[in-house]
Amino acid sequence: MEVKASFGAGEQVTALQNAARDLIAQVRQTGRPDILAADDAPVGTVLCAPLKARERVLGVVLFGRAAGQPVFTAGDEKLVMALTSQAAIAIEKAWLHQQELKRQRMEQELAIGRRIQLSLLPETCPSVPGWELAALYEAAQQVGGDYYDFFELPDGTGRLGLVIADVTGKGVPAALMMAFSRAIIRTEAMSGRNPADVLERANRIIVQDNRSQLLLSAFYATLDTRGGQLAYASGGHDHPFWLHAATGICEELHSRSLVMGAFPFIALEERAIDLAAGDLLLLYTDGVTEARAADGQMFGDERLQAALAANPAASAGEVLRTIVGTIKTFVGEAPPADDLTLVVVKRNGS
Repeated sequence: MEVKASFGAGEQVTALQNAARDLIAQVRQTGRPDILAADDAPVGTVLCAPLKARERVLGVVLFGRAAGQPVFTAGDEKLVMALTSQAAIAIEKAWLHQQELKRQRMEQELAIGRRIQLSLLPETCPSVPGWELAALYEAAQQVGGDYYDFFELPDGTGRLGLVIADVTGKGVPAALMMAFSRAIIRTEAMSGRNPADVLERANRIIVQDNRSQLLLSAFYATLDTRGGQLAYASGGHDHPFWLHAATGICEELHSRSLVMGAFPFIALEERAIDLAAGDLLLLYTDGVTEARAADGQMFGDERLQAALAANPAASAGEVLRTIVGTIKTFVGEAPPADDLTLVVVKRNGS
């Protein structure tokens, strides 16, 4: 039993507690006041009343009279219950006020975190002659673990770095891991190393410094914007889709891969493709294919490929809007279970 407040000499309070232990348990269970004739001096009778608000017992109040004094009566019970009812309402209001203040502070902190996280994403998609790029990020919560990135490589060859990644988990821990991994991958990529080397080196650093036990899947590619060659490697990420304009075939970009953050040394496979005029490339996170409708059915790869191929002559932005609209229609009013991130790349011209 924890005493929040007491009035009287210490030995009197102790005697009151000892005399009323069973009575307190009974009052907490029933929610009704009760009177006990105590056998232990110096307490004669004990009145125990619940602090009750909306049928919920918040605590109890004990009153004791010394041996030889008049015993508590039913009238005393009514008076005490009137007082404790008002006290319980005041206590509950104070508690609810504190909870609301905590909620507001949490909302403010998450809003700040969201602004910081969004500031780490590219402000706009790069404008590259002969190419179109479009991207979307929607967090399931205020902050999340998905991200995408674009950056021009500093070797003067016109290559563009493309990254999409997904941290396991959600909320603040995933967002912090996202910021950490983004900085590492971008730093390694700026060294000019090939995609497989970049992800392998980034993985070693993540494993060394990762105390959160969160894992990361990532896809990193370098796009030769002059010749159209895309070199890529995957660290356990969902296979991107490559829609061939000439044939209408949608192909998955497979490669040997392993999720990042689990093992210090991983061997990733690097592959390359040549994007022709009109070809579309779609990068995405598993929140897209695992988006669920109200009946629990997942969006899946087939629907995603169909949405990608629905209007191949459209711009990258229009293709992205078609995909997102198809997902939203499929999901309906069901709340998002995971972050949603997509990047569309299209080669224009001849």
